[in-house]
Amino acid sequence: MAVCVIRLLFAASFVLVVFGNSFETKLFSKIEQIEKILELQGNEITELKSTVKSQKGEINRLNDVIKELQTLYTDVQLVNTGDDTVTNKSQEVLRKPKVYKVNHKTDIPIEDKARVSRLLSANIPVQSSSVAFYAQLTIPEKNIGQHHSIVFDRIITNVGNGYNKHTGVFTATQNGIYAITFTLFPERSSYFGVDIFKNSEIVSQIFTDHRGPSFCGTTPVSVITLNAGDTVFVRTSSNYVVHGNVFADEYIRSSFAGWKIADI
Repeated sequence: MAVCVIRLLFAASFVLVVFGNSFETKLFSKIEQIEKILELQGNEITELKSTVKSQKGEINRLNDVIKELQTLYTDVQLVNTGDDTVTNKSQEVLRKPKVYKVNHKTDIPIEDKARVSRLLSANIPVQSSSVAFYAQLTIPEKNIGQHHSIVFDRIITNVGNGYNKHTGVFTATQNGIYAITFTLFPERSSYFGVDIFKNSEIVSQIFTDHRGPSFCGTTPVSVITLNAGDTVFVRTSSNYVVHGNVFADEYIRSSFAGWKIADI
């Protein structure tokens, strides 16, 4: 009898060890998947910040060019009108013994006109005006159905103030070509089709499915033309089956982003 009891205890211990190892393996696997997802989102955020920084630098450079043109035009006008209230730079121009050849059609000295022409015709790369947004979902969307708008409630970036965190809608403030993307994580046993809408038109469609053992997310990207006032938002499909919840917690969050990449 004692031998039987010992055998039973040994068998139970063996089962616990086997199942315990299996559970730890699955847990480590899920942690690795989550780390990869967080790394991808971190790269996306870094790219968006780099784009915004580059656009700000280009705006500052263009402002400097405009100031130089305005200063040059002011100096030429003061020389031709004989205005006594001249700037220091204008006084230097007046003291020079140089004789200008004047184009009487424009009243601007020909040498200065040539300089203005060179500035305006220089091959200067011009980037589009800054517009960008990035928002996250911090509260899980439960029991979503078809034709359901996803509202990403936490704003990270909103250059141009085009994104509304209460409605989940981005409204273009400028005409241009835009890159639009989102990342969506379904909860376990959830599956649904999701669309990117431009106004009432579907511009991108995906289907995401978490009925398998692996935790997954889906990220479509669209490049579209928007006019000022056009709207963009994310909504579940009206044509395909929609079942379950959209996942969100402190460390894994679905997101919605877009940025202007060119003028039109």
